[in-house]
Amino acid sequence: MRDLIVKQNKFENVCGMNMLTELEIRKPKGEEFFRVVGGEAYSKGSFAMHEAQSEGGAANFGSEIYVVSPNMLEVMSGFYCPTKFVLAVNRDDKFFIMPIKLLNKNGGTISSAKSALKAEEEARKQWVRIFWKCSKYEIVKSDKDFPVPSIPPQTFCQLLEIALQDRVIGSPDHIIVKKLEGRV
Repeated sequence: MRDLIVKQNKFENVCGMNMLTELEIRKPKGEEFFRVVGGEAYSKGSFAMHEAQSEGGAANFGSEIYVVSPNMLEVMSGFYCPTKFVLAVNRDDKFFIMPIKLLNKNGGTISSAKSALKAEEEARKQWVRIFWKCSKYEIVKSDKDFPVPSIPPQTFCQLLEIALQDRVIGSPDHIIVKKLEGRV
């Protein structure tokens, strides 16, 4: 009988629909073609902190992303920026949440935001690849029109919950707040 019980996080296919149990929040990799899927129902705006990580001496911006709850906006002032999140999928049928930083932490416009929004628009219509060049994203369109995988059955809010897990700054006790205040 024990063999018949399947843990909920092990479900991959329910009634013919793929349920996502893991999901990354990340920018598309420079070598991967991707599509933005799901229309506006799979797009949300929020305030996010894009923490720079250093690997081998080089800054890797956007590698750690935290959403800032409305109740923490004053505490986190100067450390977050408006960010749009959209559902994307690559050619390997791997879904991910793509963050698009709309303004910098000081409220100024980011030159990359315009090109990132253009890339999102193009990726809604066809497979594209983006890469960074001269302070903006360059867009490469695929010559082939590959099929787009079916959208997962979860709502976008459910997908964000899966992707964010412990990445919501909702109280002064969050580890990021403690680091910024020098408490750890």
